[in-house]
Amino acid sequence: MNLIDAVLTREGEAAFATAQGRKIALPACPGVASGTAIKLGVRPEHLHLVAPGAAEEKLRMEVAMVETTGAESHAYGKFGTNDITVTLSGEIALAAGETIALTADTALL
Repeated sequence: MNLIDAVLTREGEAAFATAQGRKIALPACPGVASGTAIKLGVRPEHLHLVAPGAAEEKLRMEVAMVETTGAESHAYGKFGTNDITVTLSGEIALAAGETIALTADTALL
């Protein structure tokens, strides 16, 4: 499980996790006040590559290492100070030092 340090913010009824300058839409968070420090949890297999700048982009990760295990590739890196692991289908050509854009289904956060 990836745990990302964030702050819960609200715009009307909508809730967001703000982390490293990124605003990530969340499912409803009743009872949590705006400005509360939170940990945003997302499983490695729920993160997916997208084009940088795409509307669905949630975060960017600087790749430190990629491990290919046959049917899957595991990319390890950083989102700000947070360690991130991404599990992707197949062999993915990523290199250490590369920055990738990621998304996840809001319902899975």
